[in-house]
Amino acid sequence: MPNSKYRFMIRLIVTPFIFFCFFLFLCLSFLFLFYFSLLCLLVVLLFSNPCERLGNSMTLLYTDVVSKKW
Repeated sequence: MPNSKYRFMIRLIVTPFIFFCFFLFLCLSFLFLFYFSLLCLLVVLLFSNPCERLGNSMTLLYTDVVSKKW
């Protein structure tokens, strides 16, 4: 059984280490969530192909306006 001086020294070293590990875990989990959401957004954008849809709708709008009989 260590005496009180050594126990205090152990607490002084271990407590900040525990807080540091917890803080590191929080930061890494937030980074993981951020990058995972970016990856999901990229996959959704790649598979939904919004540029082609926008191009088609603009073409339809243009042909609608041009072919309209005034």
